[in-house]
Amino acid sequence: MNSLKIFAAVSATAALLVVSGCSSASSDGAAASSAEITTPSAEATSSSSGATTPASVCSQIEDAGIGKNCAPGSTTGLAVAATGAYDFDLPSVPGEGGTVMIFDNADLYHKTVKSYADAAFLAGPHRYGSENALIFVQINEGLSSSDGEKVKDIVDSL
Repeated sequence: MNSLKIFAAVSATAALLVVSGCSSASSDGAAASSAEITTPSAEATSSSSGATTPASVCSQIEDAGIGKNCAPGSTTGLAVAATGAYDFDLPSVPGEGGTVMIFDNADLYHKTVKSYADAAFLAGPHRYGSENALIFVQINEGLSSSDGEKVKDIVDSL
């Protein structure tokens, strides 16, 4: 029964994000459905100008020895408002991982941060954001607090 309540809470939060305009936009301006899997835009995955991207933050997490297997992720569920995402595995916690998200504007960033805070019982304690870079990192529970601090330091430096 608890898993049903968790599913309902996450579904309701994702629905709120979609209804409040926090969905990824398709090329014709229509909102993407919460079931639609979107992939990161070219701007979200690479940058010749040196701007912060989910890929660059994910690489820093790999370089710190905390993550591995960085790959483009989907912007669904609680990450529906993100314009791009990269997923990574946690070698120290087999079967678990995290996501680096980027946003087009501060409003969508703040709504997503709040949604993850509201679902903290499901999202875990490791949630780090940079309002300056509009980057948010969520890591599944099980990661040590010292590794969490390393990720926090990476995000704080953006």
